[in-house]
Amino acid sequence: MFRFHIITLGCKINLYESESISFNLQKKNNIKENNLTNCDVIIINTCTVTAKADSKSRNIIRHARKENPDAIILVCGCLVETDIDELLRLNTIDIFVLNKDKDKINEIIDVYKNIKKRPLIFKSDNDGSFNFTTHKLSDHSRAFLKVQDGCDNFCSYCKIPYARGKSRSRDIDEILIEIEAVINNGYEEIILTGINLGSFNHKDFDFNGLLKIVSENFKNIRFRISSIELEHINRKFLEIYKYDNICPHIHIPLQSGSNKILKLMNRKYTIEDYQNKITEIRKIKKNPFVSTDLIIGFPSEDNEDFKSTIELINNIDFSYIHLFRFSPRKGTKAYDLKPKIPEYIIKERLNILKREVSEMNLNYRNKFLGKNLEILIEKKENQIYKGKSENYIDLIVETDQELSVKKRYSVKFEKINNDKNYCTLLG
Repeated sequence: MFRFHIITLGCKINLYESESISFNLQKKNNIKENNLTNCDVIIINTCTVTAKADSKSRNIIRHARKENPDAIILVCGCLVETDIDELLRLNTIDIFVLNKDKDKINEIIDVYKNIKKRPLIFKSDNDGSFNFTTHKLSDHSRAFLKVQDGCDNFCSYCKIPYARGKSRSRDIDEILIEIEAVINNGYEEIILTGINLGSFNHKDFDFNGLLKIVSENFKNIRFRISSIELEHINRKFLEIYKYDNICPHIHIPLQSGSNKILKLMNRKYTIEDYQNKITEIRKIKKNPFVSTDLIIGFPSEDNEDFKSTIELINNIDFSYIHLFRFSPRKGTKAYDLKPKIPEYIIKERLNILKREVSEMNLNYRNKFLGKNLEILIEKKENQIYKGKSENYIDLIVETDQELSVKKRYSVKFEKINNDKNYCTLLG
């Protein structure tokens, strides 16, 4: 038995996997601690999506060793897959674990204790990418459910295919079993997650088939799609997306509003394709929350490319946009692309876009003032409850009534004050 602490960086998949690691460790009577100093084992689940994420992961590893010199430090996640030599040079890590072996961490720690050889670089032939469950233990009010891993797209700027491997999918029967367990533990919203979620394919079920079977079999559950690539939004998807228990919220990465840049990125669509698909989505669900990602400062992005991006996002009128600086990743095709964009130009463009995004998000929320929504309670602070609506608006409810975390309630969206959204309980 040992005490452990987990630090998680990066995406929803990492969050899901960290919770599963925690669940599996506690099943073996190990104790989860909330700080670095009181534990015997520190687990750091790293991210490598940008150079900044790499740096943050390394800094956290150094900090963990400084705070707890005697702890076993185990590092897993995408940075281990892509830059293990750089991590070895830190000389602070006891155990290295690949993404496919995160399910074996309890056993790996036992191996390390027995051999007492540092560092242990654990390798196995068994892919445990889907040997996860979080249904009995979660730090979240909404349940994450990993159904897919890996990516075959190889966008020119992205290291994730090298870190996560080829696209592969979870057994559909196991998915249905975990959904039942999630429901039995009081969850009313499930977020379907994957590295390239739309590429799900198992036992003749593509992602559309999976979405159809889960939404029809569990009609009282609110399903949310974490992110989906444009190539997977087809007629069949749109027919299923109209189901009432699939949230009116969709995140479709765009990355650039210039066809020239999209081609250099190895993105397999045009801005015309993207705009047409958004138009179709808005015919299916009224006023859905439509969000995206944009990379600013990709090599050779000139003023016309940026102008095209501004024009496109205004035409589409997104609900929210996640903005990223271009981050050159060694080993990708974009790493050596030129001309590079000066940092001061990237900063100027980001500032312009931040103002655009803020205005778009406020405009979207204003559409729902005075309307009835459904909040899922995420946290309680005294008599103030916070949560998300079906269309991904962060809401605040002040009430004397006792509301339950993880449960859904009908509310009326009353006002926006200092960028916070207030609603009143109905019924």
